[in-house]
Amino acid sequence: MLVRDADVLALRLPTQVLAPTQRSPESPREAVEHFQCNRCHVVPGLDPASARMSENCVTCHQAITAGRLDLWYKAAEVERWKGHLTHLMRTPDLGSLNQRVKRGWLTSWLQAPHVVRPLYGATMPRMKIGPKDAELIADFFAVTEQESAEPARGDAAAGRALYAQNACASCHFRGDFPLASLRYGAQEFNSPSARRRAPDLRHVRDRMSLAQLRNWLTDPHRILPGTEMPTFPFTPRQVEDLVAFLSEPLPEVAAVPRPRYRPRMLEREVHYPEVAQKLSRQLCFHCHSDMRRPG
Repeated sequence: MLVRDADVLALRLPTQVLAPTQRSPESPREAVEHFQCNRCHVVPGLDPASARMSENCVTCHQAITAGRLDLWYKAAEVERWKGHLTHLMRTPDLGSLNQRVKRGWLTSWLQAPHVVRPLYGATMPRMKIGPKDAELIADFFAVTEQESAEPARGDAAAGRALYAQNACASCHFRGDFPLASLRYGAQEFNSPSARRRAPDLRHVRDRMSLAQLRNWLTDPHRILPGTEMPTFPFTPRQVEDLVAFLSEPLPEVAAVPRPRYRPRMLEREVHYPEVAQKLSRQLCFHCHSDMRRPG
């Protein structure tokens, strides 16, 4: 029991403030700690339970759904919370990041993150990460892979047939997700876990080198134990065909204009206590609160 609940119990212990005081990180570890990567991700060499429960998003959500919160919390409240938890239940493990992304893509994405998993419901927040910070973070995770001039060796048409034959689209989008699915709370967010967590393969050409993609398709569980991506019995030739297909550039899709958002106006006055109770204490509190003062 103590071993199982060690992460929850550790959150009760005094811990250092996650973000260091220096304004400009000078080392890879300082950069990762400064931007608090381990609040949401498993980071090699850093304690994942390094924040108070109210600050540790993923660990808190996992503890709630697994029924592992300690007696500090009321059972009725925990049950109520379970009904609201859909997102930030499992975030990408950064342990083998150097085998899954190219350095150029990572440093660019850290500075201007965009949606990679359309149904995930949450994505990397945009922070004040500059070029130097991004390079330091890439150094921490030993991400050095660059795309070589090597051309894809397979048959893209055969790869397209394999993609359809193995129902890859049952989990993955390939640039064809509906815009409405990005709206928080849409029905698509209730899809099975593997579909919600599967990345949009539109970005795979930019994210992964041909060698990384080849290794991933051959044995994803060797690279990322616990991944929901199944291991298919592809032959080396089939792997090359899929690599050729997935690395093909896709045509740019013109953005479809979305209707202007028109909020529903209430026919009564709204005052701060109601806003605090329904909004700020439910959402904003998670990141902006300080345990040493009321809010």
